[in-house]
Amino acid sequence: MLVEDRRTQAAYMPQSASHSSGIKHPYNSMADTAYLVRFKGADLPPELVIAKNIELHGEHIAFVRSDGSLAALFVLEIVESWSEVKS
Repeated sequence: MLVEDRRTQAAYMPQSASHSSGIKHPYNSMADTAYLVRFKGADLPPELVIAKNIELHGEHIAFVRSDGSLAALFVLEIVESWSEVKS
């Protein structure tokens, strides 16, 4: 189940949906990395996304977990930057 967040024009899989569908929570995988996504515009706070890969698909940026599921999907024009979060 994907839910659209109209404030950031993002799609993501909520934790409750991932548990009901049998998908592992992203924090369970050592292969996934934390990314901080910053948006254009002062009214949008940064978002932490846990994913293994970042893929560009046309006008969208997709963050994909190590199990192949979608962690987040953003319209590229609203994304200012993204960076890996070192622990």
